Amino acid sequence: MAVLKKVGVLLALALVLPMLGGGADGKSGTRKSRVAPEPPPNGDSARQGVRGAGPGGAGGAAGDVMEAYDQFCGAALVEKGLGNADQAIQLLGATIAQVPNVSVGWLELGAIFGAIGDVQLARRCLRSAARLDSQDKQALGLIHQLSARGGLPPIAAAIELDSPTDAAAEHQNRYKRRLYERYYMLDCRLRRLRQALNLRPDSVGALLAAAEVSGELLYHRQAVDMLQRALELDAGNGAIFVKLVEAQVKGCVFSKWDDNFKKLQDFILAQVTKLN
Repeated sequence: MAVLKKVGVLLALALVLPMLGGGADGKSGTRKSRVAPEPPPNGDSARQGVRGAGPGGAGGAAGDVMEAYDQFCGAALVEKGLGNADQAIQLLGATIAQVPNVSVGWLELGAIFGAIGDVQLARRCLRSAARLDSQDKQALGLIHQLSARGGLPPIAAAIELDSPTDAAAEHQNRYKRRLYERYYMLDCRLRRLRQALNLRPDSVGALLAAAEVSGELLYHRQAVDMLQRALELDAGNGAIFVKLVEAQVKGCVFSKWDDNFKKLQDFILAQVTKLN
């Protein structure tokens, strides 16, 4: 298992390092060159890849890249949930190679390195995540754990797939895995959009995208809060108002919000009055 983990680490770094050049000593075969490098501090370069990105990215070629980022990241988290650290590392390496300026990939890669005992790589990745998104308390918490304990808890399998006994069971397994991949893809997308909002809290586009993903993940209150903020920034926008009403209704139906129908009625009347 140790050999497999090492192979996974090397494969992941082989994807990341060519993009960023050699290590501090300029030699690709040394320990220094195999340490995951830090991305640039927050700034214009750190904002690339997250600024204004919608649920499927920013549109066009950039949108395709961000869509692929979310898919790779989600697939990596499924492998992590299955306890497959090697596969997760390889996928996260590919994720970071696509877009090095999004924090979630660095954070997850650092967490896995810490769990398999490579503290130096873990710390470097987690510091990169913290620099890209200074408001992400999870990265800082994991860095503190590394310093205090010399490592992170082992990866616990959080996803269970049955051993298929026939074609029907194998099909069910594939279907369940697709559901997990969809969930974790959306989770990665929402975390990516949160980074965008931490950099630009007044981005209506990012708020709308994050609200849409929140709704898909059944975080209805969160979706409503984001849409309310978007409507405050773009008052009188009828499309946002419709999305907000839809989110309120879903919250009433699926989350059983107490007395929310009355609040929704008052809200709609108030907004109609403003629009007229």
